[in-house]
Amino acid sequence: MMRARVEGEQRTIALIRAFDKTAYAEISKGFKKAGEKVRDEARAQTPAGNALSHWGRWIAVDRGRDLGFNGARVRAKIKVSLSQDQRKWGKNLFMVKIVTMDWGGAIYTLSGSKQKRYKQEKSYRGRSFTDNLNAKYVGDPYPRGLLRAVITKGPDARKDLERVMDQATAHADRIINGGS
Repeated sequence: MMRARVEGEQRTIALIRAFDKTAYAEISKGFKKAGEKVRDEARAQTPAGNALSHWGRWIAVDRGRDLGFNGARVRAKIKVSLSQDQRKWGKNLFMVKIVTMDWGGAIYTLSGSKQKRYKQEKSYRGRSFTDNLNAKYVGDPYPRGLLRAVITKGPDARKDLERVMDQATAHADRIINGGS
């Protein structure tokens, strides 16, 4: 009897998806649960209320989007999703995505950097905004929010994903080897 082995996560998931919908649902739950660790950490690190005292409604004129920051709204809009992206490298990639679906939350997460700014900057208001945000969150200036959660909880989530994939690979081996 010839034994076969499934190599690679994408092939493993595709095989299980085609032959065992129940096992695929369990893999999806495991992936989502790993992503929820990062999401929950991001929600915990998101400030309640306003991130800055005068950061209220901030409507982008050209698009009508509210770029204001409301902690409860930002927390509620940090989502976990699973997707299959066929555009990346010509492969079907299964991904766990943790995204901030709120404009104010995205600005809070991405504003500033660890690099020193030069005095020649033209926009005093932009510099002031970033300086105020960094000053308020001393010791944790950048990255903040979702990016910080990925750094702190990402390794744990990766271990969970690897455990789920090990179980999936073992299951796929059983499928192609006739249950032996």
